[in-house]
Amino acid sequence: MYVVIYSFQVKNGLEKSFEEAWKEMTKLFRDFAGSLGSRLHKGEGNLYIAYAQWPDKRTWEVLSKK
Repeated sequence: MYVVIYSFQVKNGLEKSFEEAWKEMTKLFRDFAGSLGSRLHKGEGNLYIAYAQWPDKRTWEVLSKK
């Protein structure tokens, strides 16, 4: 398994849109690109930390280079 960690600073007022977009993208990556899913966590203020799981680094690299 390969795990990628992301952090995002989301603009005020766009938190719900960001959360919905993350949810939809995770579903697309899982259904069509081989992702094993992801988790999104909200920190202080508008900081979000997420991790995405992939079966291996190569699967993630192929997608990330497109």
